[in-house]
Amino acid sequence: MKLIFTDSSKTAATSNIYYIKNGYRRQPYSYSRWYDTVERMFEEKLLNAINISKISDSVAGSYSIADADLLLEISILDFVHDFSRGETSEGRVVLQATLLQSKDAKVVASKLFEAAAPAPQPNASGGVAALNSASDTVTKEILQWLSSVEIE
Repeated sequence: MKLIFTDSSKTAATSNIYYIKNGYRRQPYSYSRWYDTVERMFEEKLLNAINISKISDSVAGSYSIADADLLLEISILDFVHDFSRGETSEGRVVLQATLLQSKDAKVVASKLFEAAAPAPQPNASGGVAALNSASDTVTKEILQWLSSVEIE
């Protein structure tokens, strides 16, 4: 299986940590950044989880030139520290996963994944903790989904 990240949002292709307050307009934290892009960090997390779970004999990242029977396309639709729901805030992760057969690009299965986790504090550090927690939840859900998909 090979992971591919496609059509990622502006949020996923940058190292900015984004938050939303009122009006649903994303703003980057001024002095806080991820160590890499969201896309790349989530890919590392998912690759590691798939390898540990052994649901696939082998897995390669989007950077690999290896051929694979199956492609797992991931589109990160939302990855944000959300203050828009009142006094508390949460980290929210939304992504679309599509499993394809490489030989003919036939869709085997597709699913939308969403998770939110409360932020322990209303700042960038709290957002990072909440987003990490929500990412862990989504990763576990993807693994469960992949192990349940019937491949012809």
